[in-house]
Amino acid sequence: MSEKHLRRKGQGETERPICNNKRCINYQHDLLRSYIRKNEKFKPNGWECPDCKFKMWD
Repeated sequence: MSEKHLRRKGQGETERPICNNKRCINYQHDLLRSYIRKNEKFKPNGWECPDCKFKMWD
């Protein structure tokens, strides 16, 4: 059985931004990509923290 290699932070083109809200339980953790639906297609529009809804726009 082949081993599955984990994707490490920083191996892509750019690193993910981190959450800067000190009140958030995910403080200093990676933000998730957020999308908007436009003409039945999803277009990325920024980065978002799932807990505190901190948003960084592209």
